[in-house]
Amino acid sequence: MSRQVAMKIHRFIGAFSFEKDQVTLTDPALVHQMGRVLRLQVGESVILCDGQGTDAQGVIESMDRKTVIVHIQERRANASEPTRHVTLYLAILKREHLELAVQKATEVGVCEIIPLITARTIKQNANMERLQTIAREAAEQSGRGRVPVVHEPMSFEQACKQRSKNEDSFFFYL
Repeated sequence: MSRQVAMKIHRFIGAFSFEKDQVTLTDPALVHQMGRVLRLQVGESVILCDGQGTDAQGVIESMDRKTVIVHIQERRANASEPTRHVTLYLAILKREHLELAVQKATEVGVCEIIPLITARTIKQNANMERLQTIAREAAEQSGRGRVPVVHEPMSFEQACKQRSKNEDSFFFYL
């Protein structure tokens, strides 16, 4: 009795254009991830997402150290995006905890993440580039069609003033 193993189709989110049936990827980090880290081969299927809610499934046509060419077979709207726009205001935590909170918030469908500086915040800043990378990777992993925006930190007072533009606001206080 033989067993077939289902191969995972890897997802990548980026500024892709699906106007043509072929996409040429030249971002060095993405090409490195596909070729060296994941060891994808010519003929393997991938899903490219433009970050605006459109997914395109395709097959790798060719790849070298600097470029990957993907032939697009099917385009579709991403069905994994939440219907409500949720903004999470999150007090800045120590590094690992803040990164985990951004990852999990992305996975559950948060659309915007705003780090807060509160009266008891010890750490006053955050590595915004790292947090945006974590949000993108979590969005890829969870099948989302959009990457949440991670805003620059703001004070609690600024967040209270800004909340008036939100449809609903909920505060959790211990």
